[in-house]
Amino acid sequence: MAMRLTIDWHVVRIPRVLVPASVLGLLLSEILLLFGCYAASAFLFPELDGQTFLLYESGFTRIGIQVGLLLLGFFFRNLYGELRIPNRTQLLQQLILVIGLAFIAQALLSYWNQDWRMPPHVLIPGSALALLVRVPSMVGATLISTVASFSSDNG
Repeated sequence: MAMRLTIDWHVVRIPRVLVPASVLGLLLSEILLLFGCYAASAFLFPELDGQTFLLYESGFTRIGIQVGLLLLGFFFRNLYGELRIPNRTQLLQQLILVIGLAFIAQALLSYWNQDWRMPPHVLIPGSALALLVRVPSMVGATLISTVASFSSDNG
């Protein structure tokens, strides 16, 4: 008689905290998406070397700080609280607010430590790209969750 091993993929256990796999997947996809937007913006201008920025000018650290600021802003504006988006205009306003607050946090950060500040030629296009990518990704996640809940209710 063979034993059958079953794994519950719905909950991931991080020490002393139970995190649903969907939330962990959403968080990881957000990090990769935002990090990719800012890394891509480092390569937009041909006169500025994106590879030098990322590898030799602490670009990964600077982008990581900006992504962390945005994720904190998304969390405090409760953008992860509800997977379904009731109003796209309100979503766009919330995203612009969080990006604006991250700009202000970058300005304050430059007073504290100039080496951690994101250069404007990376920050502005990266934020615009993040805004352009983030809205369709959230709308797509809403559609996927709606279809998944509809199919689980009927099937």
